[in-house]
Parts: sequence; C-alpha cells; structure tokens
Amino acid sequence: MTWRLVLDDKARCGAWALERIAHVPSWGEWFEAIGLERDGDLLAVVVYNLWSGADIAMHVAAMPGRRWMTRAFLRAVFRYPFVQLGCRRVTGYVPASNLDAQRFDEHLGFVREGVMREALDNGEDVILYGLLREDARRFWE
Repeated sequence: MTWRLVLDDKARCGAWALERIAHVPSWGEWFEAIGLERDGDLLAVVVYNLWSGADIAMHVAAMPGRRWMTRAFLRAVFRYPFVQLGCRRVTGYVPASNLDAQRFDEHLGFVREGVMREALDNGEDVILYGLLREDARRFWE
C-alpha cells in the first residue's frame, strides 16, 4: 500500500473535491489543492480559495472514515496556509445540516464564529468556523 501527498495536481484534486462538496459550484479564479492518495486513488483533498493575505478559506473533501487523516497530510494542509502563505487564520464554511463536518472542524480546533443565514442556494444556513495560526502550530511543529 503506497500513500502519497498530491501537491502538484490542483486540477485533478479540485475536480475530485467538487464532486463531493455539493454546495460549492466552483472554486473561483484562484485556488490551490492538496490531496492524499493511496495506490493512485484520492482519499482526501483540501482546497483553498478566497485568499485575502491574512485569511484563506479551507474546504475538506474525503472518503468516509478517518483512515485518510494521517500526520503527514495534516502537517501539509496546515503548513500551506500558515507557513507558506503567512496567513493569520483559515476559515471553514460548513452547511448547518452537516453535523459530521462541524464535529470534525471542532475536533481539529476550529472555533464556531457565526452563522451566515440562508447562505446556500437551498436556503440553508452556513456555520462559519475559524482557526488561528497559534492554535494550529501543533500540526507542523
């Protein structure tokens, strides 16, 4: 079994993530993506977009289960925004009905910061999560 970080194929990773995140129609003009594959098949992808300098949006798409959540993958996906780009924070947008994603974000240390009422096309609310650089250091140090 061969695990590999995919750092150089944002088109493939972005398309894979779009298939699994129903409420996102596109990543916009600028995005980056990091994937994790096993034996050539993607298991998880993190996509970044809406970069403002201080903040960047972070979206996670993954196969069911937590086997994909390796230390190497977590290190890579948090080093990119905080170390490489120099962001002070990352922001997560989670549909209010996605309780698994809310628990996952909170497990990683994201803090619930607010609600964007009726933000999705179907009228559903979006929960806004934030993670500050100092709270994410444990992933790469």
